[in-house]
Amino acid sequence: MPAIDPGLLPCQPVWHGNPPLHGLWFPADWYDDAQRAARLVAAWQPGATAWRFAAGDALRFALPLPADAAQLGWPLVRVGQTLSSAGIRPGEAARLPEADLWIVDGGRVLALHFAGAEPLEPAGWLSVDDHVLLDTDDFRDEPGEAMLATPAVPGDVREVLGEAVAPADAAQQRFVQAIGQPPQSRPDTRNGTTGSAAWKWQVALAIMLMGWLLITDRLPPLSSPGWLIPITVWAVHHWIARRLAGGARPLASRLVDSLPARRLRARLPQRWQDWVARMVMTTPLARAFGHRQAAYLRRMLEMFENGRLDEALRHAIPLGGGDGSDSPSLSTPHARKDLRLGAPGTSGHASLNLDPPLRQYLMDLYRRSFGKLDREGRIDEAVFVLAELLQSHAEALDYLEKQQRFTQAAALALYWDMAADTIVRLHCLAGDWKHAVAVARRDNAFSTAILQLEDKWPDAARRLREEWATTLAAQGAWLEAVDAAWPLPDFRPQAAQWLQNVEQAGGQLQARALLRRAILLPDTMVHYHDFLLGLRDDPAQYPARAAIADSALTLGARGPGVAAILRPLLPGLLADRMAGHGKLDRRTLSKLVTLAADPVFAADLPDLRFPPPAVLPLNQQQTPLDWQAPAAGARALQDAVPLNDDTFLLALGEAGAMLVDRHGTPLHRFPQPAERLVPAHNGQVVLALAQRGTRWRVSRLDLLNRTATDLGSGEFDHMAEQFDGIGWTVVSGSRLQVLDVTTSLQSVLWQVADLPGMVTAFCAGTSVEQLLIQTGPDEVQLWCYHLPERRLSSRWPQEKHTGDGLLLERDEGCVVFHTEQDRDGQIVLHRGGRGDDGAAVTLPGPAGHGSGLMLKTGAGWYLACRTSPNGAVDLFHVGMRDWALKAALHWPAGSGLQVRVADDWWQVIDQHGRLFHVDVSLGRTLSLSVF
Repeated sequence: MPAIDPGLLPCQPVWHGNPPLHGLWFPADWYDDAQRAARLVAAWQPGATAWRFAAGDALRFALPLPADAAQLGWPLVRVGQTLSSAGIRPGEAARLPEADLWIVDGGRVLALHFAGAEPLEPAGWLSVDDHVLLDTDDFRDEPGEAMLATPAVPGDVREVLGEAVAPADAAQQRFVQAIGQPPQSRPDTRNGTTGSAAWKWQVALAIMLMGWLLITDRLPPLSSPGWLIPITVWAVHHWIARRLAGGARPLASRLVDSLPARRLRARLPQRWQDWVARMVMTTPLARAFGHRQAAYLRRMLEMFENGRLDEALRHAIPLGGGDGSDSPSLSTPHARKDLRLGAPGTSGHASLNLDPPLRQYLMDLYRRSFGKLDREGRIDEAVFVLAELLQSHAEALDYLEKQQRFTQAAALALYWDMAADTIVRLHCLAGDWKHAVAVARRDNAFSTAILQLEDKWPDAARRLREEWATTLAAQGAWLEAVDAAWPLPDFRPQAAQWLQNVEQAGGQLQARALLRRAILLPDTMVHYHDFLLGLRDDPAQYPARAAIADSALTLGARGPGVAAILRPLLPGLLADRMAGHGKLDRRTLSKLVTLAADPVFAADLPDLRFPPPAVLPLNQQQTPLDWQAPAAGARALQDAVPLNDDTFLLALGEAGAMLVDRHGTPLHRFPQPAERLVPAHNGQVVLALAQRGTRWRVSRLDLLNRTATDLGSGEFDHMAEQFDGIGWTVVSGSRLQVLDVTTSLQSVLWQVADLPGMVTAFCAGTSVEQLLIQTGPDEVQLWCYHLPERRLSSRWPQEKHTGDGLLLERDEGCVVFHTEQDRDGQIVLHRGGRGDDGAAVTLPGPAGHGSGLMLKTGAGWYLACRTSPNGAVDLFHVGMRDWALKAALHWPAGSGLQVRVADDWWQVIDQHGRLFHVDVSLGRTLSLSVF
């Protein structure tokens, strides 16, 4: 790198004016390697080239740029064929040696040649590890139909047992229908039907009865009132049975739909059929019923007693579950209308109205037949006797499991809708792991199924435990996954890695992970002593200290590791309580001292009286609180959800999703488009949704590992606002589904594919999911599913209300509300329809102030949102128990606010970057402005 004689230096050592730039120089004595690389990348243009010299880096542009581009380095301007950093005049250029670069620096001119430099490739400096490449949306090919991950339910028991059990005889089927007992097929859970054969039997029976009365001269005169009893009984029974069978839907059908499953079996149709039976047995109809039933039973008993078992099984009549729910048999057929799917004791069979001795004789006869079939090795027929004739489903499954007929047992357990852990256990034994895991995921049945397998089938229990741990990790329940995997020695390295990952997350999750380490790896706690001292002394870490204390009390574990983590934290916990944080009382503190094994602290513990909590739960406030919206920010918020440690995930539309702390400071950004957010219950996994026409693009965000997975797109009319980390409930048209959202949207854990109408409203709580279904032009039904077993517990018909709106509760049921103005012009919110004597609360504001009232519900409270004529919005928190105003929030006009409600919190966001969060259970608020 030759230096030029100072006498040859140009008179102008720098460029003046605004000449076009042909390159930039980054001197090595000004910037280190990283800084030069960053500036070079920032100034890079298409077609540019770069070289590295000992004195610095040079960037040459393919086309000249304006002078203002020289903000990152020294400007280089072309003089002849040379790039110069100084204003070289023509006379001065003639005295300088030929070179590619003239750099004027420190009283000397450096003449540099590109041939003697190192060419640079800035592309190698760029890392895309932290960037997610998203495929563009392509809706030319619609995604395939989502597949049901759980096993298909068989049609009936004979289908499962195969050809070993002959089909039921036609005479038996006609007799079963004639006595009102449903055919032995899987019941419809929504709309029962009555076959035409049953109607023909009914007409034939009526004709035969009239003929017999006429021949025996027992027909009463037409003017006799004796005709009224049988005609009235027949008409009433037929009318109710037809309504129960799914025809027109007057009062009888609504009664059945509105009763939960257990009440349905215990009260209806038991009561009305008992009454009808008593009426029938006091009329001449009784003898006709008795003759028909006696003749059929006589033939059936002869088949059993003569050893004709194959024929007897075709004619045998099930005795019912013996739970007292069987109803007296009548001639009018009716379909099964229970809301559960064929579970034991829920068949609703009509009994034969047998005397107890005869019924016991039939049971003994069936038992003897079972024993004979078992001794002869006719396993399928023996199972049929247990399952269908004796209705002993659990015994039938035990028998099949003893015979190692696991595939048949699994199919029958599914057909009878047995407990989920039984279905999972039998599918594991049958080797159907795909469906076993799907059912266990759907119903959270891993733990109980593992307990059932551990003693007799340890290998299957071990594999199911691995699936359980993997499922919990996919849900974001990392600590629970560690607990599930730890009993497996081969799986412990993976569990230890999960534990280490959680410890790096910080906050309350890290604190709980530390307690798990103290229990599982107590020897490693010596390395955390300084960390625990810092956790004790930091006043802002009271939530983490409380998390450790709560976990220790919940787990109740003792040992040196637990003592090592609790002992240094006891003074901090006591200071937190004296400062009004948490709800620690003397009894709880004594338990913690016992777990910490600290006799010195116990001896020195003074007789303290703890002050009351600094903040009361919002529903316990006696004087209404008054809040104002926070200051405006800069980013438009589409949605937001609270997470652990006072952090929030914000949906920014096409800009992605951003994780921020309680002050609005960005912690991480996910580039996946996000307009709506669906968090998991544990706050470790979130679904990000972006609307694309009529479809929603869905991405899965793992907040602990900072990773994202594109799940595809789907068309949803309604969706749950939370999920368990795996199963997400969605509604599309008349289909209700629970999607497995671990890797895609193409796996269905559970569904009802043919609801009786379009879903007009949907609400998902922690214990129930409710749907409003438009079943007719003027008819709406409220369906309620209990979680997690997803039992359809009720179908309530909703009459047309007289209020202003109908609101689905987060628990079972709904509420009607309406508003009116009092004498002072104040808005009064009433619970109930107009004219009802429901509760009422006054929403304060100027006279006549209020329009566009919206009501939302949480767990034990309501949130009323009222829009004023000028566009400002007032939000009122109303306690459900006392129907009293607890707090009011005032929001400015023109902000485009959105309200989100959960069980124990609600929050407001808007298009100006405001967020206001209310924790109802703790009675505290948090507000921030996002820039």
